[in-house]
Amino acid sequence: MAAARAVGGVAPHARVHVSGLAVRCLSPVHVLVTSGSRVRIGGLGVVDVVEYDQVKTVAEQQREDLVSLGQTLLTVACRTFVDQRNLHACLATVAQHYSRDMQTVLQVS
Repeated sequence: MAAARAVGGVAPHARVHVSGLAVRCLSPVHVLVTSGSRVRIGGLGVVDVVEYDQVKTVAEQQREDLVSLGQTLLTVACRTFVDQRNLHACLATVAQHYSRDMQTVLQVS
């Protein structure tokens, strides 16, 4: 399994973006926490095989990565997968229990 890991305090998706690439599969099921609290992203390259015929620019794919990162953070913060049915409840949870910085990252406020 291919995996990206934080190096030098830089998040895996940021390292990928700086390299001119996109993760394309960031979701809670692909985030792995290993010993020593290292964060890895598994499943890289799988989307490239499954969606080989889609023509999207790297910039579009990177924007999708950022949306996926926000969804992943919201899922972790709310301790449940977020969908249309519980989105408002999750946003309320973040607004009630997390810092203004976290709310800003998730654009809750």
